[in-house]
Amino acid sequence: MKKKHILYLGNFLNERVVSKRQLPTNNPAGSNRMYRIAKALSVHYKPIIISPGVSLNIKFNRQEINQKTIISHKENVVHFFSKTLAVPVLGLVYSYITYLLAVIRLINKTKTKQIVVYNFDPQLVIIVLLLKVFYPKIKIINNIEDISKPTLNDFKSTSEDRPLQQIVFYICMHIIAKIADGIIIPTKRFKDFLPGKKHTLIVTGCIDVKQKPFSENLDKLIVLFSGKIAFEHGIDVFIEALIKLSKQTKLKDKIKFYVTGGGQKSEWLKNRIKELNLIDITYFGFVSSVKYTELLNQADVCVALQKETGRHSNYKTPSKVYEYLGNSKIVITTDVGDLKSLGDDIITICAPLTSDNLISCFSKSIDERSKIVDKRLKVGQFALNHFDTLPVGIRIHDLLNDIQNK
Repeated sequence: MKKKHILYLGNFLNERVVSKRQLPTNNPAGSNRMYRIAKALSVHYKPIIISPGVSLNIKFNRQEINQKTIISHKENVVHFFSKTLAVPVLGLVYSYITYLLAVIRLINKTKTKQIVVYNFDPQLVIIVLLLKVFYPKIKIINNIEDISKPTLNDFKSTSEDRPLQQIVFYICMHIIAKIADGIIIPTKRFKDFLPGKKHTLIVTGCIDVKQKPFSENLDKLIVLFSGKIAFEHGIDVFIEALIKLSKQTKLKDKIKFYVTGGGQKSEWLKNRIKELNLIDITYFGFVSSVKYTELLNQADVCVALQKETGRHSNYKTPSKVYEYLGNSKIVITTDVGDLKSLGDDIITICAPLTSDNLISCFSKSIDERSKIVDKRLKVGQFALNHFDTLPVGIRIHDLLNDIQNK
């Protein structure tokens, strides 16, 4: 049976468009999530990710102000970046027109009947509203990976959130979710913050699981901390644990730490690491996907420490955990999202998240070093059965069929 096209809208970026348009960021978390869902969609459809490929602070390019459409492919997924201008602010404003026109053009060309919208922003609100008016037969599915919910504390100087953005996104989230015919979310916790009586699918993890041989690391245990460098994501507790660990001779000489990522607390982290001269730790900062893959392949244990009592404990869920599981890693994380339901034999929950409990988790990994290969094999098989793009693709296909036949 011939596969039908499905369009996936959102601010997806890859290294090619970031380099070509000289963008200040490549939005790794959101882009990875979009690509993985698109890869799952490719099991039954021909997915096209359509992105404006621009940011507010796009670099001014006098020689090439008119940025043409960029089309690239990765495996079975097409990446389509609409036209824009290489002018700060104006480029984003201009994309409100070019992005909409690109979506309409591809709808007409592919005769698509279903569109997936990643998260929410003003640009997507406009497109979704217009689609409902001029293409009422097209079914819209909102893939929501984060919940926006503004609070007064966002206005404090110590906040790691932007209050205006939270307010705007909160409004956009409710508009798109209300209009959408179905919703895909990463945790059942999100249901409390979204409109009821919707076709809803919970996709906790989605990754192209590639099982590959690995052998026991006979050197130091390698632990990887990767992601946003922010207190909300536990970097303060992580460093506090390492400071305490530096005083425990029996443990500190058996473990090596890699840290990657950027964020508001990057400079804070660099300064604190200077105090850890007794610990084998390297902070790489923000790294390319190639370098990140290299470090991930070396790691035995990966940590994702979003605080269970933090600002976004019920509004975000660490997708990196499923990426780690899909790479057969021992994972230490916190009680957020639906992670606890995976079971102690698959994942280690550090609860509550304290420096002492985190040290205990590290110590346990060192003590169980002889069993680490067997455990990683079990984790990898579990990820293949539950989070691989094939089983996830089948579940999404069933959801889309239910919505289409409604």
